[in-house]
Formats: sequence, structure tokens, C-alpha cells
Amino acid sequence: MVSPARLRTPARNHIWPNHPTPHQKRSDPIPKWPLINAVEKTLKPNGLAVHTTEFNLSSNNDTLETGHTVIYRRRDIEELVNHLEKRGHSVESFVIAPDSHPLDFHVDIPPYTHAPHIRLMYEKYIVTSVGLVIKRGRN
Repeated sequence: MVSPARLRTPARNHIWPNHPTPHQKRSDPIPKWPLINAVEKTLKPNGLAVHTTEFNLSSNNDTLETGHTVIYRRRDIEELVNHLEKRGHSVESFVIAPDSHPLDFHVDIPPYTHAPHIRLMYEKYIVTSVGLVIKRGRN
């Protein structure tokens, strides 16, 4: 077992945090988000973090901001990317792919069928997953 002290030492070349933001209140300031700590406290300089989370395809204004599941909007992700870059980290381009695959046009609705899908209706929002690749800066 790895000691908690070792986890706090920036010693990792890569991490893939398991949903470090969905249970975060969207109203909390970004510097307090666990993802920031995951990047800055566990990664070596130039280490990579792959971060996935829920993404709101329905609105860039209205979303779920508290509760068990928080759905991030484009503006939330852009704010996070901006914050990380200001702290000296680099983030791969955030791109929403064009609707080019048949699964892009299918939205699974409750009760979910568990058939292959990349979008689902959660409450009143169409949701998918988004991924960010973050390279820790030298600071």
C-alpha cells in the first residue's frame, strides 16, 4: 500500500483521476477543485493528467450545479482550462467533435436501455463525457 505522505509528493508521471469534479459544487472557486490538487500535488513537472467528466450539450447557461452529479458547461471547462494555463500548465485543445457518427444522433432516455450510447438525457439535459489532457508545468 502506498503511504498518504508519498501520494502528496509530486512523484507521478501520469494520473487519470476518477471523476475528481462531479461531486464538486460548481459554485466552488476553481482553485479549490480536487483536479487542481491532483495536477499540482501528485504529478512531476511535465507529467500528464487525463481528466474526464460529465458535459452539458444542452446549454452553456443552465445546468446542474450541485448534488450527486454536476454537469459542466462549455464555459465551465473553458474557465478551468484558462485557470490551469494561468498556473503554468498546458492543456490540449478542447474540441467538441462534429456530429459525424450515428451514435452522435442517439440520446438514451430513462429508463436507460444500456445499449451503446455516448449521449443520454439526465433530468432535462443532454449529457456526454468530455476529456482533458493536462501537462503539468514546471512550477
